Amino acid sequence: MVSAILPSEFRCFRHITYVYARNLPIHATEAQVEGTCERRCPQQQPSHVSSYFVLSLTPSSSRGCPILNNSDEDRRFYISEVRSGTRHPVWRHIPLEIRKRFASLTRFVLSLYYYSACGTDPHPNPDTDFLLYEMLVETSHVQYVAPSMTKADSLPQLPYHVDSGPNSFVVFLRCADGIFFPLHQGMRAGDGVPSTVQVREGTAPLVTALGTSVASAVLPVSPRESRSGAVLRLIDGVESITLGDVKTCATGTLAWSYLSELATARREEQERLAYARAGKSYQTTSTAASRYALLESRLANVLKQQEQRIQEVHQLLNRCEEVRQSVSSQQQQLDVLEKVIHENEAHRVHAGAALKDREERLSALSTQLDEARRARLRELWELFPVHKEPTSVNDGEAVFTIGGHRLPYWSQTTGVTADLVREWSLALGCVAHVVSAIASLYGCTLPHPLLVCGAHSYVLRRPGLSAATVLSPGGGSSGEVRLPLHGTRASDRPAMAAAVQLLMTNVATLFNVIEEASISSGVTSVVETPESVRCLGDKLYRLSQVLQSPKGDHTVSRTRAPNTI
Repeated sequence: MVSAILPSEFRCFRHITYVYARNLPIHATEAQVEGTCERRCPQQQPSHVSSYFVLSLTPSSSRGCPILNNSDEDRRFYISEVRSGTRHPVWRHIPLEIRKRFASLTRFVLSLYYYSACGTDPHPNPDTDFLLYEMLVETSHVQYVAPSMTKADSLPQLPYHVDSGPNSFVVFLRCADGIFFPLHQGMRAGDGVPSTVQVREGTAPLVTALGTSVASAVLPVSPRESRSGAVLRLIDGVESITLGDVKTCATGTLAWSYLSELATARREEQERLAYARAGKSYQTTSTAASRYALLESRLANVLKQQEQRIQEVHQLLNRCEEVRQSVSSQQQQLDVLEKVIHENEAHRVHAGAALKDREERLSALSTQLDEARRARLRELWELFPVHKEPTSVNDGEAVFTIGGHRLPYWSQTTGVTADLVREWSLALGCVAHVVSAIASLYGCTLPHPLLVCGAHSYVLRRPGLSAATVLSPGGGSSGEVRLPLHGTRASDRPAMAAAVQLLMTNVATLFNVIEEASISSGVTSVVETPESVRCLGDKLYRLSQVLQSPKGDHTVSRTRAPNTI
């Protein structure tokens, strides 16, 4: 069993806060006493239990107090409230002013009463109520039971019953350091009152200072009769006392004296030891205080450093949380970026495949277009064949014909008739038709648009003019807007020469389109000279040969005109 914190020799009344009782008897009945029936409840076996306790001073303590007499009523210093309907009463705590007033008290009398009056508002009256149990309590003579009453109730067995029976009642004292059991003992002989315990029928037997059981000698005392009178009444029957009883009383008295002397000596020895311990502890108080102050300062420094470390740890945790959130956000962004990259890569692959398919389709279409162009050109040269006649007009120069009509030769000055001029007009109309057809096949825009009207064709000087504007009456003079590629007289040759010069510019553009650099460069140089009209037949002949030769086919197949599929 765990020992109490406070040593028993230092315990006094100020340490007691509560009084508990357990297993109060229900069938306790009073002996019939004359003059007491009218002051008690008429039932002999009550169906419930109502109880309270009274604390009184011992006779030896009351002698030293001048304000108290030696009567029972004057020695009482506290009466508890009545607890009804329970065999295990828990009374209210002893008031603080009572404990302060009797703080140094080490011996007192505890009396347990049954409240026997009828009424809803009980008022305890020790003079008329039934006294169930009374004992002398010494604060240094108690035994530790448990730290709390709940633990004490939960113990499997309580060996502290009054009559050592399993159903007899028990009284406990609650102090600041636990629950204690007051060891049963009687009053000392020097107190003036023998140690008696009044017990009624059905309750615990009487315990005396001699350690003998006198349960058979029931004391039918009146509540107002003093205990001394009760003892005298018990001794009235002298004839019942034997010599053995006298010897027993003498032996008990002598033993009690020896025990009292031993107890007194023991108490004095304990007090000396206590004073010695107090002096020794006082000598070490200064050293302990200094050590305590040093330890307190060190503890304060350690606590302060610990608090700082805790704050730093919290800051690191917050920073780690921020970094973790940043890393998580960046990881999410990286995942999104990788997803976009994968999607773009897939789109690029898909677009590359689609572009490759489109290029293949375009290549096939380009091949078909080239074949169609070659077919159209062959048909065109079949309709307008260009031949070189060996007949020399002047100084061995060759004569070129297109569609059976001779191209003009401007160096010819003699033999120019109206029929020759009309033939030149037909030949230039065929040339204009061939140039327009080739430009249409390759999608080429001519710098000088052609107005093809057979033998009455024109070359527009200003680019971007529509045919309607050219043919309109208000389109301006012929020399200002359009130049004729035809004539009826020899006097029309200068205008025809200027028109042929513009026509040669269109032919040079076609050469650039079909990537004949050698021909186009030669044509460009010829166009810059006034005699460019003499080279028209030669250039048309070479162009027909190039377009009809395998090289021309290869050139045409490599050439992709703008604005074509």
